[in-house]
Formats: sequence, structure tokens, C-alpha cells
Amino acid sequence: MSCWRLLSVRWGLGLVLGAGLACGSTPRAVAPDAVAVPETPPSPPPLRPLTEDEQRLRSELEAEANALGELGPRSLSHSWNLHSATDHLARKLEVLGYQVSRQGFPVGDEILQNLEVVVPGSRSGDALVVAAHYDTTAESLGANASGSGAVVLLSLAKELVGKRFARGVRLVWLSNESGGQGTPGSAVYAARAQREHLQVAATLTLGSVGNYSVVHGSQRYPDELLYGGEGRSSFGDFIGVLSNAGSFALLEHVRPALSSASLPVEELVLPDQAPLAADGPQARFWQAGLSGLVLTDTAQFRSPYPDGPADTFDKVDFDRLTRVTRLLGTLVGALAGPPGAPPVAVPGAAPGEAAEPGGAAEPEAPEVPPAASAPGDLMPALPPVPKRATPPG
Repeated sequence: MSCWRLLSVRWGLGLVLGAGLACGSTPRAVAPDAVAVPETPPSPPPLRPLTEDEQRLRSELEAEANALGELGPRSLSHSWNLHSATDHLARKLEVLGYQVSRQGFPVGDEILQNLEVVVPGSRSGDALVVAAHYDTTAESLGANASGSGAVVLLSLAKELVGKRFARGVRLVWLSNESGGQGTPGSAVYAARAQREHLQVAATLTLGSVGNYSVVHGSQRYPDELLYGGEGRSSFGDFIGVLSNAGSFALLEHVRPALSSASLPVEELVLPDQAPLAADGPQARFWQAGLSGLVLTDTAQFRSPYPDGPADTFDKVDFDRLTRVTRLLGTLVGALAGPPGAPPVAVPGAAPGEAAEPGGAAEPEAPEVPPAASAPGDLMPALPPVPKRATPPG
């Protein structure tokens, strides 16, 4: 090393040492930033006890669910069980005094059936459609998917016996929603509604509605939530009310009814292509241009066994299922309206509500596209139903 470079190094070291002595201190190690540990949120508060009337309803729901479960898996792989479930539900409805419409459609070598009963409206020709499915995946008992929704709808049918609303109410039990083979029952029903010019003001569908948890981290959400993804509850103790963007006005319309629920409610607004929104009965109704909402426990975003062999009745929370049943009745009353008053306009309803008396007749609807016949295909989107003039007299 040259003399000049050596001198420069020694001179620099001297400056550093001198500065340290002048300050009268030695360098101190800087403590790393403390790592923030997220706090576990407190558990949800307990719900109020069920009333005596709700306790009776709970017992009825559990008995009906067990009766359906005793039939075994309700799938094309066990077609005898599926047909037995159809007859079982139809008999229950007939005993309640309903005239049951059995709407058959072919799937492979089988003729499956949707079931429908109608509570007539007193002031309007249109109707609210409330639907659930009663079939299961191949080897599942389907306690939650789809037993929970099917028995809640059966309980609603019992509650509506002898009641009248301004708007008619159509209760529909759908078949072939879980199998992935042939046309789903909801697509068949939507095509029939179009073909027969049924005037549908809005739809409510029931997904799986019986699985709940108060364990932190039991609840997840689709990444595609259109709003409010942050700050959502990590507890799976709520019933979700799912809307697509086109039915958001309907969701806002029923918000006062949702506020009366005796269990937590979360609004979930998703694009049509997102999980929970892209498949299922309501997806087919949306494709047909019908406004509607889904009641759901969020299925695979909460349950580790959403539709498999482990979907058994010991995992169904019948206390909360009772509360969901009561909420559904409140929603139906809000959307169908009291019999002595004109029906409340339903925001976002597809064209097809009853025309005012004396209104001009609209052209006939175009021919309905055929339902898809290839396994797993969905029915093509249908045009909206045009308004029709009320017949004279």
C-alpha cells in the first residue's frame, strides 16, 4: 500500500475515534420493532332463548329433517331414494291441504320432478317464488345440503296454510340440483315460467342453511365480494343473504325485515361469476332475468363437509335453523304484502308484472330457447317476460 493511502486510512480512523470520544458515548444496539400480535376477537354473545312456540317449531324441523334423512342419499345414484323423497314431500303438502303440481322432466333414464304449491294473491297477478332443492350428491345424506332448506320450506308451507297476501306465493321444491348430470330442476322451472308467462316479481332461494359455528376463524369469504370484504366476522354464526349486483335494490328493500332476525345476518353481494353466485338454483333464476336473493350459511366457506358423506344431522344447528325459518316467513310477508293493500313494488323485478287494467297489450314473447340437454350444461339465458294486458271483464 502506498504511503498516501495508508495515511488516509489512519486519518479516517482517527476522525471516527475522536468523534466517539467527543460524544462521550458508545454505540448502542437498536431494538427491532415489536411484532404486533393480532388480538383474538371476543366470542359472539349468546342468542336469546327460543320461545315456547319456537321450541315447537324446532322439534318439527328436526323431525322432518330426520324423516328425509332416513331415506338415504337422494341422488341419481340412488334414484329410488330420490323418488321416495318426492313422494314423501308431496304427501306432506297434500296433508296440509295443498294441491301439489308435480312437474316432471327427463334426466337420463329417469323422470325427476319439481314440486310446486301456490298461495294465491288477492290483489296481483304476479308472484313471489320461494325455492329449495331436495336432492343430494351421490353418496351424501344431505342433512344440510339440501335437507335444511327443504324442511325450512316445508315449515313455511305449513305456516302459510289459510293465509293470503296481496301478491301470490309459489313454493317450489327442486330436483337434480346436486348431481351434475342433465338439466337442473331450477333451469326447467325457469323455462316453464317463461313458456307459461308466469309473472314473477322476485325469487328467494334456500341454499344450505343449517351449519353454524362460534369458533374464531370458522368463517371465510369469497375474494370477489363487491364491498365490505374487510372487517367481516370471523365467526360462522350468521345467516348470509346473498345478492348479485342486479338484485342489490331488492336486498336494500328487504333490509328492514332482515333487521328483525333473531340471529346475526350478513349481506353478501357478489358478481355472477363468483363462488356461491355462479351455480345453484338462484344462478339459473338470475340467468333467466329474475331478481332474487339467496339465504345461505355460505356452504364451503364455513363447512369442511359441505355436501359429502359427512354431511350428517348431528352437525345441523336446529336452534339457528328455527330462527332462519322465522326470518324467511318475515321476508315473504314483506315481499308479498298484506291482502288488503296493493302489493309493494319490488325493486329490480324483471318485466312481467301484471299490467294495469286497460293497458295496451304487448307482443307475445319469443319462443323459449330449449333447455340444455348435455350433462352439466345450463339453460341459456332467457329474454324477460313482456307485460300483458289484463283480460276484459
